[in-house]
Amino acid sequence: MKISKSTLILKQVKLYNLLYLSKYINIRYEIFIKEMGRSIIFGEFHFDDLFARHYILLSNNNIIGTARLIYKDPDIADVGRIAIHKNYRNQGYGKLIVTKLLEIIKRDTKLALSSLLSEDDKVDFYKKLGFIANDRIFTYSVPLTRMITNVSSQK
Repeated sequence: MKISKSTLILKQVKLYNLLYLSKYINIRYEIFIKEMGRSIIFGEFHFDDLFARHYILLSNNNIIGTARLIYKDPDIADVGRIAIHKNYRNQGYGKLIVTKLLEIIKRDTKLALSSLLSEDDKVDFYKKLGFIANDRIFTYSVPLTRMITNVSSQK
């Protein structure tokens, strides 16, 4: 279902906004737990979520996707949990979320690098957005590629 880009908003989810918070959690649950088969306890929701900034991509109160941003390291911002609702996939919304997150990092910090962990089938997507593969790790038996990009060189 294609939506006009002019109606899209990337909104930070605050813990006190229970409506957006519940929708955010629901999309992550549907995609990472149900679709991808990750463990709810040992993989999807964990301690990092308490310190992260959580975002939703909205259009007229419909949530299209989610993302998470964590400033764990003094020099690197971790982008993650990018999930697009199945009705909106392959229409450029994932690219829009990543681009907007990199703009937020660039605007709000002096950080040079952003990193993320990618499943094998998403590596090429992130390469097109300026990320390069750095190393291979296993998180809860899931093979992932750590990717990095220079935030200051993003357009």
